[in-house]
Amino acid sequence: MMETFLGYERLDGSAGIRNYVAVMPSVACANGVVAAIARAVPEAVPLYHAHGCGRGVEATMHAKVLANLGKHPNVAAVLVVGLGCGKWGNG
Repeated sequence: MMETFLGYERLDGSAGIRNYVAVMPSVACANGVVAAIARAVPEAVPLYHAHGCGRGVEATMHAKVLANLGKHPNVAAVLVVGLGCGKWGNG
């Protein structure tokens, strides 16, 4: 008997059972834009957060969390929304 899996194989070899398009803000100030996209595209999954720009030394961890959310096997694609005013880095 052949086993089957009704899922989505990812390029990294992982597999997901959902095929979400995640829309996430790079900073909390972009939550409104993410909400507008989610209203216009109901199939998109908004991932809001409450952290603003100027994160200083926490910016590296913040970026890793956003990247890892986007790497989840159930996420097929990610749209990161920024307003161009975020301060990334250690200073």
